[in-house]
Order: sequence, then C-alpha cells, then structure tokens
Amino acid sequence: MAAWRTPEHADHCLVHLVAFGAFTAVERVESLLGGAPETSGSASVERPAQPSH
Repeated sequence: MAAWRTPEHADHCLVHLVAFGAFTAVERVESLLGGAPETSGSASVERPAQPSH
C-alpha cells in the first residue's frame, strides 16, 4: 500500500487495481467451476477498465 501513496498514484488508482483483481479472481473461479450458473433476474455487471498506470 505504501507504494501507492506517491504523487503519481492516487487512492482512486488503488481502488481500480483492487476492483480489477476482484473481477479477475471471480472469472478464474468461474472458469475452474465450469462457468457461473445462469439465474433469471440477475443484473449484468460490466468489468471496469484496466488501470492505465
């Protein structure tokens, strides 16, 4: 975390990095389990843009 407390990295950069890691982890678990089950009425979630830093 200390590496992100520099002038070139703001807190929002860390949030993007954590969100990207969370989506990546979920996709990996889904692929290991054979995909996510289809449920009716579930909201679609768009993957956030990859951090540009």
